[in-house]
Amino acid sequence: MIINWNPIQLDFNPLFILISSIPLPMQLKISATITIGLALSRNLAVFFPGWFRKIEQSYYAEIVLAIIFFGT
Repeated sequence: MIINWNPIQLDFNPLFILISSIPLPMQLKISATITIGLALSRNLAVFFPGWFRKIEQSYYAEIVLAIIFFGT
């Protein structure tokens, strides 16, 4: 990519730009999903402490991820 590099004209391949821009929306979705899951967990701990201590955390994480990924 730098063999024929011209500092005056930057002409990128559109396919390269398309592929290199894909990870950002995926990272934002994953980050938002984790943040929502943590917020829900903390709300459950505050408003329903007995129920929150009874549920398994791995089970809770699976349910939250399924709801967020398949719900949107």
